[in-house]
Amino acid sequence: MPHISWAMPQLSIELALLAGRAAFLIFCFVLASITFTRWRRTARAQSEHILAQTALFLERITAIEQRSIGIEERFTALDGRIQIFSQTLEGATRLTTSGAGAAANYEVAIRLARSGASLEALVESCGLSRHEAQLVRRIHATPHRAPHLQAVSK
Repeated sequence: MPHISWAMPQLSIELALLAGRAAFLIFCFVLASITFTRWRRTARAQSEHILAQTALFLERITAIEQRSIGIEERFTALDGRIQIFSQTLEGATRLTTSGAGAAANYEVAIRLARSGASLEALVESCGLSRHEAQLVRRIHATPHRAPHLQAVSK
């Protein structure tokens, strides 16, 4: 029987380097594929998270906008009420001012009537009507200064 040698053939250094390069390239390709897949999943998850936050942000802005519309309507209503109150206040101020002026006019008319002023003087200087001037003279004129009024009142 012939002797068979099962020895492995010797690999040349060039063949070993070529095989090493091929293994390294395959390893790098697999590593790049895994990294790219994970990066893509992470980017998709981040995009979905950003879209969810954007939707929430838009909902909140819509709610704020609705509240601001309600506040604007309330301000408009309050503005109308303030205008009504200011008109009422201006009217009351005018009445008070004119009432105070009328009271001052009556005080002057009473002093003039006590000093014996004529009916025409009361009408012209105090701004009273003729009937008001007659009433002031009847009530406040002294008897010795207005004798014709005593005859009218009897």
